[in-house]
Amino acid sequence: MTQLKLPEAWSLVMDRVRSVLPSAFIAGGALRDLDNGRPVKDIDVFFTDEMNWHEIDKALAGIYEYARECPGQYLDGAAAEVSGTTTYLSLTGFAPELNLIQLDQSFNPATIIDRVDFGICQIGADVMGVSVTEAYRHDKVNECFTLTRAETVEGVERSIKRYERLQQKYQGWPLYWKAEHADLVHQAYANIAMREDIGG
Repeated sequence: MTQLKLPEAWSLVMDRVRSVLPSAFIAGGALRDLDNGRPVKDIDVFFTDEMNWHEIDKALAGIYEYARECPGQYLDGAAAEVSGTTTYLSLTGFAPELNLIQLDQSFNPATIIDRVDFGICQIGADVMGVSVTEAYRHDKVNECFTLTRAETVEGVERSIKRYERLQQKYQGWPLYWKAEHADLVHQAYANIAMREDIGG
């Protein structure tokens, strides 16, 4: 656990969400950005409970409204576990957009942070508090992105594209990777450059 505390508005929202979805676990960019002083766009909440639309709408009434649903793949590298995502928009402005991401019931939401592609993104929160991996601590202290998941060239390409988008918030934070991932990373960069040459 870390000393990071959720903003009061987030805690109130999560209390309401967990009244319907007890397994709800925050992971991803919201906590990363909160802990590093960056603006937060949305909160990704993973859960394995059976979704009860009526009850979740009732729990969020007055503070959020349903926006859209996206079945199937949502999180790169976790497609097998992800059933779909439902987005809710804030009515008050006190808390960010909310993405409720349903996982297969056999999956432990708390382990999702170990599967994220960058160390600096391996941070999550359950009812007990905020937890991080050693990879997260390393990247935070060194102000860098370390590629922690590199299984296919296509997956690494997605990670590189994500890193490039995140540079808007984390300017000057370099990207590093392990020696055993070098071939995949170099091939991914070559593929990206080739497509940009063709398109441009």
